[in-house]
Amino acid sequence: MILESQRLRSVTFIALVGAFTFGLGTLWMDSLWPFAVFQAVIVSMACLWFCVAAFTPQVQASYWLALPFMVAALGAMQFLLGRTANAWQTRQCVFEWVTHGCAAVLAFQVCRDQRFRLMTLRTFALVSGALALLSTIQNYSAPGRVLWLFDSGYSEGVFGPFVNHTKLANFAELAIPVALWLALHEGRGRALYAAAAVVLAGAVVASASRGGIVVLVMEFAILCCIAVRRHKRRMSMGTGLVFAAALAMGVAVSGWELAWDRFGSDPLGDLRLPIAFSSLEMARRYWITGSGLGTWRFVYPAFAHFDIHVLINQAHCDWLQWLNEGGVLLPAIMLVMSILAIRSARREWWTLGVVFVWFHGLWDYPMQQTAAFASLQIAFWGAGLTLQQRVRVDNAPLRSRL
Repeated sequence: MILESQRLRSVTFIALVGAFTFGLGTLWMDSLWPFAVFQAVIVSMACLWFCVAAFTPQVQASYWLALPFMVAALGAMQFLLGRTANAWQTRQCVFEWVTHGCAAVLAFQVCRDQRFRLMTLRTFALVSGALALLSTIQNYSAPGRVLWLFDSGYSEGVFGPFVNHTKLANFAELAIPVALWLALHEGRGRALYAAAAVVLAGAVVASASRGGIVVLVMEFAILCCIAVRRHKRRMSMGTGLVFAAALAMGVAVSGWELAWDRFGSDPLGDLRLPIAFSSLEMARRYWITGSGLGTWRFVYPAFAHFDIHVLINQAHCDWLQWLNEGGVLLPAIMLVMSILAIRSARREWWTLGVVFVWFHGLWDYPMQQTAAFASLQIAFWGAGLTLQQRVRVDNAPLRSRL
C-alpha cells in the first residue's frame, strides 16, 4: 500500500509540474482553452485521489482544504439563488475555485512526503530563477515578445509569459522565500538557490513594479530577520554581506532606471484610491451577500466617480473586490487561509510567500485575471498545510532543519 501511494505521488508530482508549466506558460493568451486544459488535468488527478481516499484509510487530508471549495460553494449559491450581476461570470469563477481547491488537495498529498516536498520546492525555485533570468534578457532583447517566440500584442513590459509587471512581481514574491529557505537548508546547491533569489529580485526591479519593489524590500527584511533568529549557526556577517553584494549586483545588471523614474512620478496620478473609494461605496450595498463572484467590473460603473474612457476591470485591491463579490464571508475565508500559512511558517518559513502575495493584494490583484497563477498560489498554500501540527506527515522534517 505504501508503494502504491508513492507511485501515485510520483504521477501526481509529474502531472502538477506539467500542468503548471503549461498553465503559467500560456498566461499571456487571452483565451479560455489554455485554462480549460490546465483545469482538466488538475481536476482529473484530484478525482483520482478522492477515489483512492474512499477505499484507502491511510490517505490523510486536512479539513482546512475545504476552504477553497467553500468559496466555490458560495459562488454556486449566488448563481442558484440569482444573487449575481452576471450569471455566466459567476459560474466561470465557481469552476476556477473548484480547480484552485483541487490544486491544493494535490499539493497537500504530494508534499505530505518530505522527499517529494523538497523535490517540489527545489524544482519551483530553480525553474522560477531560470524563468526570471530568461524573461529579463528577453525583455531587453525582444520587447513585447513572449520568450522570443510569440507576439504578445504589447510593445514593451513583457517578461516571459507575464504581460503585466505586477504579475511578475507576485510570482517572485511567491518564489523568493522558497529559494532563500533552500539556500539555508540544502547541503548542496546553496549558491544556485541564492542566485535564483537574486535573479528574481532583479527581474522585479527591471519590471518597474512599484508595489512589487515595496513588497520585495519588506519581504527580504522580514525573511532575513527570521533567518538570523532561527539559523544563527548557518548565518554569518560575511554570508550576509556576500548575499547583499550579489543582490545589489543583480539589481544593477537587470536595470533600475525605469523603476527610479516611476517612483519619481506623481503618486496622486494613480487611480487606485478613487477606485477604492468607489469600491467602498459598493461594499455598503453588497457586503452581506455579494454581487456575485467575478462581477466587480459589471457593477463598478454605477458607483464610479470619474470616467477616463478606459475599461476598469479590477478593483486594484483583491480584498475589496472579494468583499464586493462574495460579501464578508469571502475575505474572511481568505484571512483564515493567510493565518494558516503564517502558522505553517513556524515550522518551515517558505510558506510565507503566499502571505506576501496576498498582502500585495491590498493594492493590486494577484488573484484576478490569471486563473492558473491563482491556482499556483492556492497549491502552495495547500502544500503548507502539511506542516500543521495536527496533520501526520509521512516523513516529518528533521528537527535540525527547523
